[in-house]
Amino acid sequence: MDYDDIYQVESLLVSNDEEKYVNDLLKSGWKLISVAQYKDEYNEYGKYVLGADKETFEKRNLKMIEDEEVKKNGYPF
Repeated sequence: MDYDDIYQVESLLVSNDEEKYVNDLLKSGWKLISVAQYKDEYNEYGKYVLGADKETFEKRNLKMIEDEEVKKNGYPF
């Protein structure tokens, strides 16, 4: 996928425990557009911006992951 083909962009601010969602999307074909690291007195976060073409988005996206988490845990990530 070229960046010209991006259909959907998602921006996620995640802690270490939530990086599994970023990895899930990357394994599904999403592309990493940018990443930035943030740290406060208590926590460290990464802000990931990912993009997908239409086919990749329809195959796997954040809504699907969220629905799976709700089904599994009773609440979204």
